[in-house]
Amino acid sequence: MPSIFKEVILPNLNLKTLEASEQQVLITILELLDITDSKVYKDAKGNASTKTLSATFTNTLAQQLYNHPKLYSNTQQGITFIMAWLPLVKQGFFPDKKSTELFIHFLKFNLNYFESEHCHQTVKNQIFEVIKLLSESTSEASIVVNQFLIDSIFDLTNIVNSDFVIQQCIQFNILNSTYSANQNKDTLDTYPFKINDTFIKHFFNNDWSCFITAFHQILPVGHVYKSSAYTIIANWLSSDLADYYANNTQSVLEALEAIKERWIFAEVKSTALLHLKTSNNHYPFINALGTKTWDSGDVILFSDFNKGIPQNLLDQCYQQFLEWLSINKNLHFNTEVFTDFAKPLLQQATAYVLPLTSLAFWFNTCHPKSGIKSQTETYNAIFSKLLLDDNQNALPSMRYQNETFKLTGPFVITHVFQNTNNLDVFLKGFQASGISNPLNQFLVRVFYDANQELFNLYNKEQLEALQRFLLELAYSATQTEDAIKTQNLPFIVNTLSVLCVDSGNFTRVNQIWALKDIDPCITTLCNTFAAKHYLNPNTPLTLNQIQAWFSYLSDYYYSFKQEAIWVNDMLTTQGVRTANFFNKINDDVSYFLDKVIKNIITIHQKSKKTETDNDATPQTGVSIEVFLMDFLDQLKTNKLNANTVRFLFEYCTVHTNGFTSQDTLNNSITTLNNLYFNTKPEADKSNTSLNTVDIKMQPNEINQKFVDFVLSNLEQYPQTKIYDTEALTFLLDNITEFKVWLQNDPNNIRSRLSQALYMTLLDTNLASDAALATFTNLCKTLFIQLVKGTKMASSYAMGLKTMVKSGAYPEDVSTVLSQVAKDIIA
Repeated sequence: MPSIFKEVILPNLNLKTLEASEQQVLITILELLDITDSKVYKDAKGNASTKTLSATFTNTLAQQLYNHPKLYSNTQQGITFIMAWLPLVKQGFFPDKKSTELFIHFLKFNLNYFESEHCHQTVKNQIFEVIKLLSESTSEASIVVNQFLIDSIFDLTNIVNSDFVIQQCIQFNILNSTYSANQNKDTLDTYPFKINDTFIKHFFNNDWSCFITAFHQILPVGHVYKSSAYTIIANWLSSDLADYYANNTQSVLEALEAIKERWIFAEVKSTALLHLKTSNNHYPFINALGTKTWDSGDVILFSDFNKGIPQNLLDQCYQQFLEWLSINKNLHFNTEVFTDFAKPLLQQATAYVLPLTSLAFWFNTCHPKSGIKSQTETYNAIFSKLLLDDNQNALPSMRYQNETFKLTGPFVITHVFQNTNNLDVFLKGFQASGISNPLNQFLVRVFYDANQELFNLYNKEQLEALQRFLLELAYSATQTEDAIKTQNLPFIVNTLSVLCVDSGNFTRVNQIWALKDIDPCITTLCNTFAAKHYLNPNTPLTLNQIQAWFSYLSDYYYSFKQEAIWVNDMLTTQGVRTANFFNKINDDVSYFLDKVIKNIITIHQKSKKTETDNDATPQTGVSIEVFLMDFLDQLKTNKLNANTVRFLFEYCTVHTNGFTSQDTLNNSITTLNNLYFNTKPEADKSNTSLNTVDIKMQPNEINQKFVDFVLSNLEQYPQTKIYDTEALTFLLDNITEFKVWLQNDPNNIRSRLSQALYMTLLDTNLASDAALATFTNLCKTLFIQLVKGTKMASSYAMGLKTMVKSGAYPEDVSTVLSQVAKDIIA
């Protein structure tokens, strides 16, 4: 029991001034303090009525217990007196207003002592426990104590005392519950510590501007890494405060500046204030930040915002953020604010929170010709993740006009790049950097997504430039990592497939088809594309196309069905169509058909020989038989010459590897042979056999007869064993005149001659015979002269490379074939 009550308070206590109900309370208090042996207690007990009275703790009794100014004249005595209050206030016996004001006056005067090391922590604890109980009490003492505390934490005239009160309030969790105040003279009401009209009325003389000014002044004040007044006030924030800020834009801007100073000088965040929202879910600080020009402090603040805020409220902030990044050619890039806040802000974002203008910023900042290396590397890494890696199968969704907007290729072209009139110039700026550049990867997706709309956006010349651009990017993938290849090459091939629509443009078709060798991820796409063009039933056939078919038959066979895989579909589906094509031609095509059929039979014969050794070859032979059945069944009988028919008949009847299992085909060939040789007059038979030239013609001038002679020798040397070097030498000596003659060639001699020479290159028997080296070299030289610079050069080059890759040729022959392939496309 505190002796000060017994020795000082009780002797001065006057029972006569107390009502019976007050004396009843006094008895309870004295029993609580264990002072039952005192005269006051005994007198009060003696005065107690036998009736049950309503015990009332009144201001009169409170003043007799607590209002003793003399006790405060000595610091230690005053402290002892206040500490003696603790058991009473714990039981709800609170001092009156006047006594509380006296206590607060003492407290203010002695704050320096409480802060000093001379004051024991136990004393501080008990004093502030009393303060906490009074602060939260339903009594007149509450408003007095809380006014003192609030004035203290807002007091910038004595920072030391203010900080002491702040730290004690935080330690004892004071000012974080409720307080009491008079609603009228007779009634006490309880209120939460929330900043609203009532709070402003009680503690700031009903003046909002007074509170706002004080609040903004203390925001930057505090110690680094130490709690400050804001720690207490943050618990008072309310929608009412948000409403005030929403209606006072200037106050919000002032608050933002104060918060920035707080962060910079105290290194303390104020996220609770930044996220303040009104009763209508408006965020005044977000709104204000989105309407002002940013400095580095605003970037820091924005990095603290909870990204759970409705996205439409963040759109303007992201726009201001981008403008800050762009100031004076990225002036802020090398600052700590960029490194510590702006860069992480971008890295932690997602595509669908960024404004559409981010695309223009990215392309302008990282342009291959104007971008600064350090910035380009940083932004490419960030935006490639946001716009490429996180959206591998499509263009991303971004923010546009305060909505989440799914980007499309046409939209990006017309609204972001705006290059429908200057595509060539636009693409040249990016082409050299190749597909490893993330900007080009994004362009590839844009064009892929645009698809057929590209024809509405660009003219023919621009689309041609776009195809060349995409081909260059595809070939640049040979120098990039696998992930980039697999992500982007399919987009490129699909877009090229859309753009390459002109029938008969097999130069471009072959360029696109050749991309298959870059990476397996596009092999199927490229082969499907080539098949679409080479086997397109909706475009008219040409002799060149059919010739290409059977040139690729060799590629298909020798690569074990890895190259030109569409050839199998050609063999099994195009027989009737091919026959109908030749049926409609009025000119003599027997020579061309003879060459085609002998080429087919050569492959068929090889497939039969190797079918037991290689699982890939039997199907080729079967498919050839399907083609011949369909073709010969539909072809008019007068389209073939007798030699061709005889060749077929001998192959199916005499040759051990003929069409042994195809009775239908054998019967068709037999019927055809009978038609040619059993029903025609002898004179006709002799005329048809003249195609086999076994005479030697002296070269003297270039004419149809002489060229036919050369062709016949080239096509029949395996059977006739005639290797006429003199005729070939004459053509090479007069190559200029020969090329002029070929320009007026009505029978496609150049293609036939090129094909015949091509087959000599692929003849391993010819290449291995040293005695025939002169003939072989003449054929090679003439082939290069006739093919180089023509549309078929790339096709022939591809075929030669395929032969080399097949492994079917010895090293010396492969070397020759590789060199020829380089020479014809050089």
